[in-house]
Amino acid sequence: MGSSQQNDSSSNHEEEADILQAMHLASISSLPFTLKVVVDLGLLEIIAKAADTPPGTVSIADIVSKLPTNNPNAPSIVDRMLKLLAAHSILTCNQITGQDGLTQRSYGLSSVGKYFLQNKDGVSFVPMLRMLLEKYIVQCW
Repeated sequence: MGSSQQNDSSSNHEEEADILQAMHLASISSLPFTLKVVVDLGLLEIIAKAADTPPGTVSIADIVSKLPTNNPNAPSIVDRMLKLLAAHSILTCNQITGQDGLTQRSYGLSSVGKYFLQNKDGVSFVPMLRMLLEKYIVQCW
């Protein structure tokens, strides 16, 4: 029984750490602006949907193909934004080798990143993120 309680305690501790990390990420400078753009573009939803299919990650090419853009720089721009989020543990990032032998990055949603998607109750940290990035609040700084 002690082992089960330790696992529950460890799981709760990890979830609390993830929540605190999500709150921290929503309150620092350039990262939240990038996160807001990624949220507004629906990139987290695209990545989360890919998590339902093996290997649970999605390439930049697949992500950009779902965006309404013809910008030839879109893959590079999206990749830079997602690398920043991966560096802050909002996303996971893996190097994959394609059938053509070229290496590319593949992104997945981390345990912290899930807090920027609506849960089953419709709750996420996105409203807090948007509030903290309101023009009148940002101008106060």
